[in-house]
Amino acid sequence: MPRFIDKPFDWVAILALASGAAVLVPSLVALGMTLVAVIRDLV
Repeated sequence: MPRFIDKPFDWVAILALASGAAVLVPSLVALGMTLVAVIRDLV
């Protein structure tokens, strides 16, 4: 049996981590695209 079945709250941590990544990754992509656009305007 996997270890996380023994701990009932680990799925909450996994879910929080996954949802945090789902929010963070598109935000970082948008930030990167914005920085690229600004830098291209300056050059």
